[in-house]
Amino acid sequence: MASTPLKTRWRLSDMLLPGQEEVFWKAAQVAHNSWLISSRLDQEPAFVKAWPFQRTPNVALTQAGVLLKYNVSTIAPYALGNIELTVPYNRLSGILKPELFPGRN
Repeated sequence: MASTPLKTRWRLSDMLLPGQEEVFWKAAQVAHNSWLISSRLDQEPAFVKAWPFQRTPNVALTQAGVLLKYNVSTIAPYALGNIELTVPYNRLSGILKPELFPGRN
């Protein structure tokens, strides 16, 4: 990301190719499902029903992908703290602007 200014605030719409927002959120839902599975919360139907996936305006570019940050009690109970999900770059080809991939100019 050498060509992007450091400490720039990005909105999701600034990061995505035109017309790709819905596709991005589908990829984000896959990241959410992966989190449910890895934390074994997918095995609790009441949890899945009570705490469904939601979109968040809190996004950031990281070395691993697009980070989604959730406030406490948004997609999980307060006791689980702030939840962070990452949509990895390998799922963002054709969705994220090419210049935002690490190592691309």
